[in-house]
Amino acid sequence: MAARGSSPYFLANDNQVEVKTGVEVKVKKPSSNSAREIRDAILRDYFGFTKVDIEALDAQMPGKFFIVEKGDKSGKEMTAEQVRTWMPDANGMISMSLNDYWLKNLSAFRERRIMVVLNQAVGAISDSTIRAEVLGDLEKIIYLSGNDRLTAVRNLIMKGSANGGVAEALGYLIAQDGYADNPFLLIVRAKIDTLNYTTKSGPGYDTLIQPLLVKAIRKAGEAFVSDSARLASSGISREEAAFINREAAWMFANTGKDKDFQERDWLARF
Repeated sequence: MAARGSSPYFLANDNQVEVKTGVEVKVKKPSSNSAREIRDAILRDYFGFTKVDIEALDAQMPGKFFIVEKGDKSGKEMTAEQVRTWMPDANGMISMSLNDYWLKNLSAFRERRIMVVLNQAVGAISDSTIRAEVLGDLEKIIYLSGNDRLTAVRNLIMKGSANGGVAEALGYLIAQDGYADNPFLLIVRAKIDTLNYTTKSGPGYDTLIQPLLVKAIRKAGEAFVSDSARLASSGISREEAAFINREAAWMFANTGKDKDFQERDWLARF
């Protein structure tokens, strides 16, 4: 066993060479001292894995990715006794290095899983050209940030006002673990519903607008204030936060929520 307080590193069972390069990450040390809990937290926070993704990883590559004691080439997962000696910092966080093997293979695995879900989401769009364009915009929302992401949001809103399949695709996505908290997906679906509410007759178009907006605003605020060095596309810039507040203000105004409109309008300006 390594000396008390030393930092273990990630090692795949079929990569029995210690890799010096990579990135340093931090995670909260669990009271259970479970190496599997630590691994799962990093898969979620740094790679965007959902619970279903983690289950798929372990099913497709059983025993491949564990946290092991530094210097242990067996690939055997650390025991609770070993983790207990791993000293956290003053904030209860422990540090470790993610080697390049993990960074490359886990990112690729997650990307494949994302594309499966996105293709399932757009499956109901009959027009092949629109389907491909919507798929491309969804990829940009998931992977990119700044102007590229906002352009994709605007494109989806425009397409969604003319093609009901876009709203259906968004509804499918925001019902999935890992996508339900994405403020950009939420704001696009809310905007499409608001446009339908203001331009089409018949009840029901405004059913989800309020809860979608409330959740989008909350999740955008959480992402904006976060100082985490996690997924590159998980944070929200000041420009993006202002955009979400402007869109929310417009929707509140057009659904008769004057107080909410004034609050969002003020935040969008300042």
